[in-house]
Amino acid sequence: MKLALVSTLVLATSAALCASAYQTLLSNKDLLACYDFTSLYSDPTSAVTDPEKYESQFLDQFCTNPSCSADVFNKAFTPVVSACGADTYGGAIADIIVRFYGPIKGASCLKNSTGGYCIIESTEKLTPYENANSVNDIPASVLCTTCNKAFVGISQAIVQQNAAYLTALGFDKSAYDAQIALISSKCGADFTTPTSLSNDNTSNYRRT
Repeated sequence: MKLALVSTLVLATSAALCASAYQTLLSNKDLLACYDFTSLYSDPTSAVTDPEKYESQFLDQFCTNPSCSADVFNKAFTPVVSACGADTYGGAIADIIVRFYGPIKGASCLKNSTGGYCIIESTEKLTPYENANSVNDIPASVLCTTCNKAFVGISQAIVQQNAAYLTALGFDKSAYDAQIALISSKCGADFTTPTSLSNDNTSNYRRT
C-alpha cells in the first residue's frame, strides 16, 4: 500500500515537472520569435466558425517567421526532455518537435499553384475518404496531386533517414511500405521518390 502511494506521488511529481517545463516555452522569446505556437490560441472562436481562415492565418505567421536554429531549439527543449523523460509521451513529443522541425515546417508551408496551402487543400480533398480501407479506394484525381507528391516525398525521406528512431516509437514500417507501394502503383513510381531534406525546407517545397 505504501509502495503504491509512493509510486503515485512520484508519477504525479514527474507529471508536474514535465508540465512546468513545457510552460517555460511560453516565455522563451528566442523560440517564440521563430516558432510562435501561442498564436494558435489567439482567436479560438474563428477556429470553429471559419477553420480554413484560422489555419491560413496561423500558417501565414508560422511560415513568414525565420526558421529556428538548432541552438534555439536545443536550449528550449532539452530541459523539457530532461524534465519529462525521453521515454515518456511528453518527452517524446518534445524530441520529435526538435528532430523533425525542418521537414514539418517545409511540409506545412508548401503552397499549390494558386497560392493556397497544400496542407489545407489535401486535408479538404482527402477528408471524405478518411475511412477508406485502402488507397485504392481514393480516386487518382484526389490522391495523385502535386501537393500530395511533395508530402509523400518528405515522408519518404524522413522514414529512410530515421527508420530506427521511428521504429523505437512504435512506427510500423512494414505497413508504411505496403501503403507506399500501393500509392506508387496508382500514381507512378516517381510519385514516391524521397525529397532531399535541408535545414530549412520551406524554400525547397514551395510550388508556384
